Amino acid sequence: MIKANTSRKKLFRLDKNILTSFNQEIDSIFTFSDTHQRVEKDLKTFELKLAAATKSNEFINTNLALKLFSISKILVALVKENPTEEYVPYVLAAISYLMKANDANDDFETLDGFEDDKLVIQSVLSEFNLQDYVEGELKKLTIKGASA
Repeated sequence: MIKANTSRKKLFRLDKNILTSFNQEIDSIFTFSDTHQRVEKDLKTFELKLAAATKSNEFINTNLALKLFSISKILVALVKENPTEEYVPYVLAAISYLMKANDANDDFETLDGFEDDKLVIQSVLSEFNLQDYVEGELKKLTIKGASA
């Protein structure tokens, strides 16, 4: 079980509508012990949902969605290795927010559907100084993919 710090960080950089929806994800993480497993399961189905939605809507920003998906996989691995860190509930909430299609912007309906998800993930990365770690891991994936 993930032990969460009950005091919340203030993520000032988010629009009020996005923050309201993101706070709902944080609340669910503070109350469910199986969050990590749920997030991993949701990630497994995300690519399938994205592929299906892309076939019916050519305006979905697939590149952004796939980048956020890659970042989420990196973060899930980080959380698994460091389950007691202060950032854990926020990282899991950010990933849960991405997995939720009906958040502040409907992910699969418009070109900017994943922009709010990007803002949430960027805010969490920034708040906990995780940007450099994630960028380094993304570069490793790019190098690994290029050599395959």
